Amino acid sequence: MSGYKLLDTRKFDEFISNSSKIRKEYDDINAKYKDAMSTLKENWRGKGADQFFSDAKMMQSNLDCIADILQTMCDRLIDCREVFSETDTTIGEENKNKEI
Repeated sequence: MSGYKLLDTRKFDEFISNSSKIRKEYDDINAKYKDAMSTLKENWRGKGADQFFSDAKMMQSNLDCIADILQTMCDRLIDCREVFSETDTTIGEENKNKEI
């Protein structure tokens, strides 16, 4: 086994390159939920509907919070990838200076 230290950042890169796709898919789901609630609201009246839409409003708030959390997670992962890249550069320099 060599004395080299390696950092594998491929999973970071894979997720980062797909993060906009993941976010778009989440936004699409959220938009479909809003459309469904709008259609229901246009066509459903009564006490049951009132309670349902009260709950649906809370659910929409939760979906919005999840979107914010998802964005924060993506941002932190990008930050972590930058730290890994800086560390990789440092380790690469150390590896160059190792005796073989």
